[in-house]
Amino acid sequence: MKENDIKKKNKDWVKKLKYRIENKKWLDYSAQIAMRIDSIIEDEKDFNQESLAKLLSVSGQQISKILKGEQNLTLKTIANLSNALGIELISFPPYKDTFINLRTTINLHNYNTVINSSEYQKSQEAVKKYKLTFILGNQQSNQMEKVS
Repeated sequence: MKENDIKKKNKDWVKKLKYRIENKKWLDYSAQIAMRIDSIIEDEKDFNQESLAKLLSVSGQQISKILKGEQNLTLKTIANLSNALGIELISFPPYKDTFINLRTTINLHNYNTVINSSEYQKSQEAVKKYKLTFILGNQQSNQMEKVS
């Protein structure tokens, strides 16, 4: 190999490394989605990359790229994949849960107060109650969708 070829390969390697570092967050998300899709394909006997491609009206090559975990997927693509597979590929925490924890934190910082253990316990019970309601609500809506 010529010296110039070696230098070029080293530059390419450095470029790829920089790209992975700069895009780590979405690459991680893409890889997690790819693993979920791959798991479903492996679990289903009569389902493969080709059948998923047909469901989505895309090429098998596109599905292959997605399963490598290096595609910058749009929300629309993720939604289409979720619909085709019949599962949620991404989820979000309940807004209220996040809001309650954020409000408690803001109160601590703004007023320099210390929440005593009973107030903290009440806030945690409220969060648990909301989570349970949210989970049960989702299970009921999923059951209703299955029945329909």
